[in-house]
Amino acid sequence: MEYLFVYGSLCRGLSRNGLLSTAEYLGLALCEGELIDLGHYPGLIQGQGKVLGEIYRVDIPSTFDLLDQVEGYYPADPQKSLYIRKQISAQSLSTGEKLKVWTYFYHQDSPKIPSFNKDGYSDYRRYLLDRMGEKVFYVAYGSNLSLERLKERGVKHYQSVKGYLKDFRLIYNKSPLRDHEQHAYANIISGAGGKDCPCVAYEIERSGLSILDGFEGYPDHYLRTAMPVMTLENIMLSGYVYVAQPEKTVKNRTASHDYRAHILKGYQDHFLGNLSDYEYQAN
Repeated sequence: MEYLFVYGSLCRGLSRNGLLSTAEYLGLALCEGELIDLGHYPGLIQGQGKVLGEIYRVDIPSTFDLLDQVEGYYPADPQKSLYIRKQISAQSLSTGEKLKVWTYFYHQDSPKIPSFNKDGYSDYRRYLLDRMGEKVFYVAYGSNLSLERLKERGVKHYQSVKGYLKDFRLIYNKSPLRDHEQHAYANIISGAGGKDCPCVAYEIERSGLSILDGFEGYPDHYLRTAMPVMTLENIMLSGYVYVAQPEKTVKNRTASHDYRAHILKGYQDHFLGNLSDYEYQAN
């Protein structure tokens, strides 16, 4: 059994993710480094920032043989390789655990190639979504499910699409912005039991993201990434999602009554079902 960290077209929702159909998805993760723009795909190089990607558990050795071919890695002749496969440390956003993972580093000269680095992070899926038009999807799974709360925060939406975040669970483990608070806020984690987290994709103006960044404490408390959402009609769309920084998570806390009431109202607004059916309680 080995672990694999992917950061480009092998990620969920992108063109080569099908190559990982026999691997187990373990969720979002961070590693040290930087992504550069190679045109139709990114390349990982050494750097001072962090790269957001995904971790998979690979149980079939031939999976690496296939990926080596796709990535242009020749184990017997690394100098001719476009990418080389190395083991590094990556931190799971769901558990905070650091795992030894395989990943592919770009192995050619890159002195003048532009970087994807933004706010100290390289995130290929977000980079792709950042290049889209002025209207984008923001994916809510917490208190912004409430139409009233979203309006109070000054974010106008044009349409809303119900769906779910596959293999992710709703949990209250995000630390508060103010130290004196004893409760926790909504987050999503993978690799836990329970049902896929319901969500709503709101179509908003791109300028609305700046408003949401302020309320979510981006980038210190939450990362803003791009993730695929599966709609109830089994259509995949890409939207911006806020996920807690691993060092900003806490244990053995619950949501406050008032905060949970916003989420409950959102479930009622969008007919998402019984909130308690989806709340994950960590041991």
